[in-house]
Amino acid sequence: MKRIIFTILFSAMIFTDYCFAVPARRTPVAVPLPDGTTLTVQLWGDEFAHYYTSADHYLLLKAPDGYFYYAEDCSENGLRCSAFKAKDINLRTSTETTFLASVNKEQLLNLQAQNARTMRQNAPRRTIQKATYPTTGVQKGLVILVEFADESFYIENPYEAFYDMLNKEGYSDYNGTGSARDYFIASSNGQFLPDFDVYGPVKLDKPMSYYGGNSGSYDRAPEEMIIEACQKLDDEIDFTEYDRNHDGQIDNVYVFYAGYGEATTGYEDTVWPHSWDIYDGAGIEVILDGVMLNHYACSNEIDLGEIMMGIGTFCHEFSHVLGLPDFYYPLNSNCFTLGPWAIMDYGNYNNDGRTPPYYTIYERYSLGWITPKELGDPEDITLRNISENVGYIIRTENEDEYFLFENRQQEGWDKYIPGHGMLIWHIDYDERLWELNKMNMEPAHQRVDIIEADNKLTNKTRDGDPFPGTSNNTSFTDDTKPGMISWGRVRQEKPITDIREENGIIYFKVNGGSDTAIVNTLPDTDITVNVEGSKLTVVSNHPECLPLYITDIQGRLMEKSEIAPGTYSFPIVDKGIYFVRIGSNVYKVIR
Repeated sequence: MKRIIFTILFSAMIFTDYCFAVPARRTPVAVPLPDGTTLTVQLWGDEFAHYYTSADHYLLLKAPDGYFYYAEDCSENGLRCSAFKAKDINLRTSTETTFLASVNKEQLLNLQAQNARTMRQNAPRRTIQKATYPTTGVQKGLVILVEFADESFYIENPYEAFYDMLNKEGYSDYNGTGSARDYFIASSNGQFLPDFDVYGPVKLDKPMSYYGGNSGSYDRAPEEMIIEACQKLDDEIDFTEYDRNHDGQIDNVYVFYAGYGEATTGYEDTVWPHSWDIYDGAGIEVILDGVMLNHYACSNEIDLGEIMMGIGTFCHEFSHVLGLPDFYYPLNSNCFTLGPWAIMDYGNYNNDGRTPPYYTIYERYSLGWITPKELGDPEDITLRNISENVGYIIRTENEDEYFLFENRQQEGWDKYIPGHGMLIWHIDYDERLWELNKMNMEPAHQRVDIIEADNKLTNKTRDGDPFPGTSNNTSFTDDTKPGMISWGRVRQEKPITDIREENGIIYFKVNGGSDTAIVNTLPDTDITVNVEGSKLTVVSNHPECLPLYITDIQGRLMEKSEIAPGTYSFPIVDKGIYFVRIGSNVYKVIR
């Protein structure tokens, strides 16, 4: 099969962003040292900007001798290695402990974060990845298994193992929840049905370090791994079968390479899982069977312990192929992003990468898999699990800014998310920032953001993110905290109140709900609510004491009390709509 290869002159091109990659797994790993010992470190960042800290978060720098040293600030010359080699906490001497006590960890990490941001901006592989892969119907995906000259697959029967992981219905090896195909079918509500064709293993000519060894802070030549693998299988693969939209390009090539990956181990000679472009990024034109090789993605075979990786990283990288960007901010910073709630953040690591979370309502909306119903008129809402592909939207004064509402429960693909309830998303789309993959790099204005119900931005309180959640937050209005305010500081006047969760279903009211009062259990004769002028009167004939709450349409609490049998009066100064909750009854009154 005829092949044509030539290189484009970079002087005539300006690329505008870096490739997509998974974030480093934020768990300590033991890395080997030249003397045969190991050091426990934590890796931060992604392919283009990453660095190490000790287990207790002291910044580490790797010296030419192959050892890690504690970093120190050399003022005008920036960061440098101190005189002390890094050691695990239990092996440090008193002198080393005294030195570390004088180190300002936060200052050094901030300096490193600044350096890392510069690295990302100056990274040579810079491209806007334009998704061309079809996102509906039955589609074919091309997957190639790759071995290096010095690294073969660890698992037995790699073809069968990867084929099953990608395609087998109900795949459950290593405590998995399903195959990659199962995941995409579930997340698209049956609209996207991929079949992954697997080829190989194919042996490359060079060692792993040639393709994955770091040049600065990024991999040296991962694109050559893709090109060489495709060339070696050219007689076996009809590449035209993988141009599903007939645009003259192979829709995507996915490579699983033998051994470890840098994102989960910190091993610098391995390839960091990522998604990129051969033509638009590396500037190399490769024609196979008359179609161009461009989009690709890749990830590693095994995790620490020589256990086969789960589907999480594959699904994250393949989601880039479908057109989704990264939602995480890779550096150790003040940005509090979506974490385990979204596969395009840190969710690809849920259950050790074997149970990535369902696509969020925003991811589904972006790919055309859901049309959320618009909210605004007075209405009582029942919101079922996102697994049923339902959700709601409130639009702001800006065309590209809106709030999304979804119900997340800890079951199915969401079994390992940190909490349950209604997640409220605040989206502020900016085409340029999406092209640059930088929508969540500004702590003060994150553009794909969860409204945390408990108003706490910590990983330890992720279970408080949903409504009503652990904080029992039952309202989201212009005046609550957090509140329904646009980035332009405009009030939306579409209050969400009376949020409750029962048996995995979310109920709430929009703009006060429907015009009829809700009476659940108490007989009508037990409670009477009337408004005369500026006075609200409640008459209770119920034999027990009942809690009473009066709120306005914005969800603000006006009165909280407990009533026994008798007559009670409460002042209502301003005209408007009010809600009186007595026990399990809610009465809507208008003054």
